[in-house]
Amino acid sequence: MLQATAIRYPREGSFGIVAKCRNTETTKIEAVKVNKSEEGVLEVAMDEIAILKRLRRLNPDTCNIVQCNGFFFDKENICISFELLDLSLQDYLQEKNPRGLTTRELRPILHQLATALSHLHSSGIIHADLKPPNVMVVNRHEQPLKVKLIDFGVARLVSAVTKVTGWAPSIIVHQKCYLEYHSMSQLICGLWDY
Repeated sequence: MLQATAIRYPREGSFGIVAKCRNTETTKIEAVKVNKSEEGVLEVAMDEIAILKRLRRLNPDTCNIVQCNGFFFDKENICISFELLDLSLQDYLQEKNPRGLTTRELRPILHQLATALSHLHSSGIIHADLKPPNVMVVNRHEQPLKVKLIDFGVARLVSAVTKVTGWAPSIIVHQKCYLEYHSMSQLICGLWDY
């Protein structure tokens, strides 16, 4: 069973906090998402865990998707353990402001995000929340930047979307491509604004 000791609490989100922790079994430093113990949050956390379990068959380094190390319960909270990454793309862009990213710097980031989306699509998953805070820089001091996609809290399986909407799979695939295309366009516009 995974257990962790908190070192620092850097981020708070709508479903909980992400803490920098030491895994008590491996002694490795990890990022642990501690979900709030509110109504509906447990269900969202369990849905995210189901998506992350499906992604375990992928290589997180070549697929540009965060590595999930497991999950555990701490009292009434469900906790998900991830590899520790450097900082969000949003924070990285704010650090670089006002210069922003050059086309040369942006190209590998977009290529890596396209790779991540391609692997999600081949796994039948819609991320549905692609934005700079959900893209993490692995190490800001290495060039070109390596990034990974995080936060699968609102991600859905294509089959689940089909059941909810009652739409035919061909419409869902078209919708999925549109949603991810729209998300990628939003991300590019978001990067441009920095």
